[in-house]
Amino acid sequence: MNKSKYLLGALGIAAAVKVFLRAHQNKLWQNSLKNNENKFYEYYQLLNRWMISRNEGKELADFFHREGINKIAVYGMGELANRFVEELKDTDIQIMYGIDRDVCCTNSRIEEIYYPNDHLPKVDAIVITPFLSAEEIIKNLSDQCSYRFISLDKIIYSL
Repeated sequence: MNKSKYLLGALGIAAAVKVFLRAHQNKLWQNSLKNNENKFYEYYQLLNRWMISRNEGKELADFFHREGINKIAVYGMGELANRFVEELKDTDIQIMYGIDRDVCCTNSRIEEIYYPNDHLPKVDAIVITPFLSAEEIIKNLSDQCSYRFISLDKIIYSL
């Protein structure tokens, strides 16, 4: 009889733990979903503003000319970076290299890619394309180099 009580008690505790863990997993999943929703909304807003600027005849190179920037590096080799590089392709703005944490798995339009902790050759500015993480990226890179850092959203919204 005592063994049955212990067994039932252990099963009850196990069931309660399972319910708690499932609820916790659901909460984590919902938070992750909400974070992605916010991220995609911010990307949508940026791309929409970018298209409005292009339709108005404004070009990315105009920003760099205004700021006296000729040679840049691009941090982040995702799709926003690829669109950025494509748009600057036929301009006088020189993209010297890219920077990415996952050099071997990028699908970049830039040939020379460095890891963030590599020695980064001199440029006028580093453009941070994963703009939602710009503060953290700038904090990490500023210990290593004193180049100017500009997040992609700052460029787009200033056109």
